[in-house]
Amino acid sequence: MFGAVWDLDGTLVDTEMLHYGAWRVLMREHGRDLTHAQFLPTFGLRNDDTLRDHFGFSDDDAGIARMSERKEVLFRTVLEREGIQMMSGARELVEHLFGFGWPQAIASSAPPENIAALRRLISFPFDTVVSSQEVLRGKPAPDIVLRAAERLDVPPSHLAVLEDAPAGVAAGKAAGCHVIAIEGSFPAARLAEADLVVQSFDEVLWPRERWEAFITSEC
Repeated sequence: MFGAVWDLDGTLVDTEMLHYGAWRVLMREHGRDLTHAQFLPTFGLRNDDTLRDHFGFSDDDAGIARMSERKEVLFRTVLEREGIQMMSGARELVEHLFGFGWPQAIASSAPPENIAALRRLISFPFDTVVSSQEVLRGKPAPDIVLRAAERLDVPPSHLAVLEDAPAGVAAGKAAGCHVIAIEGSFPAARLAEADLVVQSFDEVLWPRERWEAFITSEC
């Protein structure tokens, strides 16, 4: 059996600028400005890691949690108002892989409330969803991918991981999976650890035999 594990933000759906806008408002509420260049390395990471390791906040866990929740409320408010677009070829590839009978999962650094809101908009029957809140370590650690593999009952060596960010690519590779990364938030040079980098998922609407050969090839 083979399967696929999808990242959500920036991979399935184009949310980069919505997240940037939410973070920028939050930072202004705390007397700071946030440039897009400062934001970009955090895209795909957990909020607690972002706030502490990238933005330099040293609040206690409760304070970090309040800031994290405020940011996500801001994000969901904009999401409900503006809606969302899927990444190029994502809808077609999800349907293509389901056509093989392959199970598919979402493994996302987003909180469960965001995942639920986005799933309502994209309307795909993924077999399981894993949030980084369910694992000890967020991306780039492999925990979230390994949890998805366990729930799909597919060994990591038989999974394709679809990603858009260096941290997610690193998580997939550390889990022992083959990784396809889509350019968007990050250029191909930043995604070089992936087994394949594409500009659209239309590029990998391969027949089943080619997909299986890709996943079973040497990393």
